[in-house]
Amino acid sequence: MKALQLSALRTIALVDVPEPAAPPPGHALVRTLRVGVCGSDLHAYNGRQMFVEYPRILGHELAVEVLAVNGESEWKPGSIGCVNPFLSCGECPTCRAGRTNCCSRLRTLGVHIDGGMCERFSLPVAKLHRGEGLTLEQLATVEPLCIGHHAVRRGAPQPGERVLVIGAGPIGLAAFEGLRGSGVHVTIAERSPARRRFLTGTLGEGRLGGARVAESTEGLLAELVIDATGSPAAMSAAPNHVAHGGRLVFVGHHPGDISLHNPLLHAREVTVLFSRNANESDFGWVISRLQQGVIDSTPWFAPLTLPANVAAEFPVWLDPEQGVVKPVIDFSQAG
Repeated sequence: MKALQLSALRTIALVDVPEPAAPPPGHALVRTLRVGVCGSDLHAYNGRQMFVEYPRILGHELAVEVLAVNGESEWKPGSIGCVNPFLSCGECPTCRAGRTNCCSRLRTLGVHIDGGMCERFSLPVAKLHRGEGLTLEQLATVEPLCIGHHAVRRGAPQPGERVLVIGAGPIGLAAFEGLRGSGVHVTIAERSPARRRFLTGTLGEGRLGGARVAESTEGLLAELVIDATGSPAAMSAAPNHVAHGGRLVFVGHHPGDISLHNPLLHAREVTVLFSRNANESDFGWVISRLQQGVIDSTPWFAPLTLPANVAAEFPVWLDPEQGVVKPVIDFSQAG
């Protein structure tokens, strides 16, 4: 079968790989229909993803069709759904506490183990989620929306508070969508002109819902700051924008050290939080909001890309000024 394999730094190609083994008990064999390209996929391509080792089949933002199930299940051949790609052990103290998103033995599809940029693979049935009424492209954006929602939950916004989202890439946008209905006053800071144009032009005032778009963070203070950049410079500067007694959530990550100024953090008694992945409740919340039309990821989608064209597209996707928000691969036409 065909798979997109990242074999080395900046080297991705459509290759032939063996068919997956028959699914073990409690697992399903699925066919990949759509794959969203995540920022972490781009970082892996560019050598900045701290968990990926080469070679790796990427892909964790997935819409799939069930082909077979080993065991009793509500999922039948032909069922369509999305995937929670975070494979937790269910046994460690972290899992037993309900924090499966940061399981001590976590394996993430397309990161620690091969993912869904292939024609077929198997995964635990429990990691499949239904999304009746959603398009395949919407299903493929459930996972990144969950990342944003989880970061928002970590920050616990309160009605009337000021919230600053730093970075308007897909995860920053997902955090913004996760703030809808919370009664906060949102500012989205983004340096890229193309991304600012997307916010003010493509989304427009109707979807921004009164949120303010800023070119820089200069002079901005907020009770809750969510950094979605993954930039060490931006992450180190983020505490400057947290009001006294406020919270700072890092959802973007950097594969190295960052420097935080202790006197400022201490003087303002800033709560610093990190947000990793998402859990089952995030998936339920996001799917429900998509079905209700409260969240609309449709404006994010670039025209569908075929697997054979992905190698040429990756350098384009790495440049934010190209204006591509969410690349989506049509893996139903991998052959």
